Amino acid sequence: MSLKTILGSVGLRKSDRQLDEEMKFHLEKQVEANVAAGMSADEARRQALIAFGGVQQTRERVGETRWSHFAEVLLQDARYARRLLLKSPLFTCVVVLTLALGIGLNTGIFSVIDAVLFRALPVKHPEQLVLVSYHANKRGKTHMHWGYGYCQMQRSPNDASGCSLSLPWFKAVRQSNVFAGVAGFAGTDRISLGGNGPATIINRAQFVSGDFFQTLGVGAHIGRTILPEDDSAQAMPAAMLSYGYWKSAFGGSPDAVGRTISLNGLSYTIVGVAEKNFDSLVPGEKVDLYVPF
Repeated sequence: MSLKTILGSVGLRKSDRQLDEEMKFHLEKQVEANVAAGMSADEARRQALIAFGGVQQTRERVGETRWSHFAEVLLQDARYARRLLLKSPLFTCVVVLTLALGIGLNTGIFSVIDAVLFRALPVKHPEQLVLVSYHANKRGKTHMHWGYGYCQMQRSPNDASGCSLSLPWFKAVRQSNVFAGVAGFAGTDRISLGGNGPATIINRAQFVSGDFFQTLGVGAHIGRTILPEDDSAQAMPAAMLSYGYWKSAFGGSPDAVGRTISLNGLSYTIVGVAEKNFDSLVPGEKVDLYVPF
């Protein structure tokens, strides 16, 4: 039986391999000493193993000693750190504040990454969604233009970069029947809301196509969603609240549905409140109010 087989050093951790190499060194020295004393090679190795007290038992004793020594050193370090921190309260405060700031920043960064990269969009089949965009050789004629979500405002009036929603192009894509469903959304400028106490300014409103919620598979918490028939010039102006805005501005009252409000001086009827888990299609951005194109 070879020493390699006895020690079983194959596949061991680095610390165990170092221990086996050290044991092998001392065992070989004992074997050499026995051979020098006149023993045969086999007898010299047998006597060396007997004198060594058993390889496995020796390994276990060394391992126990290592762990007890580690615990003792750890306890000593903890006591020393405690004395040092009590001795220098200013330094202690700096350390604690630095750790708190670091943990807080890491938590905040992870929350953003979690929302943007790891969590699926709060819609029925997020894996089936695609964001369609178009490119033009020059800036088109626009009636209104705001930066929103994935879109950013152009740097100057003559800048062809940035993005906008072209309704004729949007309707052409819808009529092409390339996709199972096509929905559009666009940001709005600030909206003045009246009819719910003092007039308030909404900075997070959104224009949506009539089939926006149907395409996404998002329902209403109460009332109904905006429908395709709402998206026409002949329809009565409809508006839909987000769940968070309904709770904060309307107190979560079911009577909000059916109420008439004023948006920039025009009368709208609240038709429903969106599902609780649906904030918007842009991670990290929340929408308060939805109105049809």
